[in-house]
Amino acid sequence: MKTIGLDLGTTSIGACVWDSDLDMAIAVETHVHAADLPARESFAKLQDAKRIAELAKEIVEGLLDRHDGIEAIGMTGQMHGIVYVDEHGEMVSPLYTWQDGRAAALYRDGMSYSAALSAELGQSVPSGYGLATHFYHVVQGQVPPAAAKLCTLADAVALHLTKRTAPVLDPSMAASLGGFDAATMSFAGSALERTGIGSSMLPTCASPEGPLGLFHGIPVYPAIGDNQASYLGAVGDRDHCLFINVGTGAQLSMRASEGEAVPGWEWRPFPAGGGLLVGATLAGGQAYALLASYFRQVIAMCGLTPPASMYAAMDGALTAAKQAGKTESTLSVRPTFYGMRGDETAMGRIDNIMADNFTPVDLIIGTLDGVVDELYSYWSVLPQGTKNRISQLVGAGNGLRKNPHLAARVERRFGMRLLWSRVSEEAAAGAARHATAMASRYLADGTA
Repeated sequence: MKTIGLDLGTTSIGACVWDSDLDMAIAVETHVHAADLPARESFAKLQDAKRIAELAKEIVEGLLDRHDGIEAIGMTGQMHGIVYVDEHGEMVSPLYTWQDGRAAALYRDGMSYSAALSAELGQSVPSGYGLATHFYHVVQGQVPPAAAKLCTLADAVALHLTKRTAPVLDPSMAASLGGFDAATMSFAGSALERTGIGSSMLPTCASPEGPLGLFHGIPVYPAIGDNQASYLGAVGDRDHCLFINVGTGAQLSMRASEGEAVPGWEWRPFPAGGGLLVGATLAGGQAYALLASYFRQVIAMCGLTPPASMYAAMDGALTAAKQAGKTESTLSVRPTFYGMRGDETAMGRIDNIMADNFTPVDLIIGTLDGVVDELYSYWSVLPQGTKNRISQLVGAGNGLRKNPHLAARVERRFGMRLLWSRVSEEAAAGAARHATAMASRYLADGTA
């Protein structure tokens, strides 16, 4: 069976054609969507959801033209953010992304909007999570007048492809919005009513029993979370792997049983049953990108033209330093420049600055070590019995795959050899593999 998987990421759209008979991707594509929108408020992180939807449609149509026998389409994409849709399933707002910070604004009693919502629900709903953003809009009277439902970007794009009028979210996506009850695999309706959010605008949450609809006669299945999709694409059904994914942000993930809890880790529903334990940071590749931007500004300040690739220049500086015998730094960098999950007020720090380590190379090394250390802090709190389940470390994401210096530091810190997934667009491959499983089950049930 051949299936298409789409990953609607923060900076690009990944696409994959998966051939289950060959157990491999036979086509992989990456398209930068350039969908960021300007905003008046510094906390706002918006993207043009309609632009992304149209590009996604073009990508799928191109793959269908070039590959015969496609039997299903799977979807995934950046989690947590929301798009509002009207009663016809049409988008009536931009995408408020997972990086949007409006819910971190002060609300009342010294608490932010996200903190107040979290306290009312009895669970953490960080700034950037969809229901925290929606709560801010409800209080501020900023919900679009035509809005009938809210959903994730990937679910809104699925509506665009199938012309369905109302979103249906897989639990792996629904949970990413916050206010989710893992025991019932649904939104915490009564608790949300008390907050003033209500439930009328929440999407239906259900494990899919069939496709949402058709695109050019091909079944389109509900989107799954990109964290879960990346795990599926890189690790598959193996349950002895620690999965490290570094993109804009970064995550550690491992399979977990139903409701298994570890302090500091988040339990997320997994499409194949059970769940994932996830330790997520907000600054993975984003921290390295911020440092590259700083270097560009310094070069421009000197009246010079920055190199075509600042990343290549930084990597070259590290390589030259290594050849000269320098691989470590006494500089300490905490790269929480964008806050932390559950603490949007957290700030980054640079400590232990001395005359002999106040150099660009030391700053690069310190940032890389800080990214790794923040991820390792999750691993360090796991019970030994849980750690004993892990025998492999699998890496993914361009922030890791394209940065051998970071990969080497991950291996050293975790004390395990880093293995790589077979396909570069892991989330798209995971969405395609999930679509294969759903289509096979759907056909086996005799409901096609």
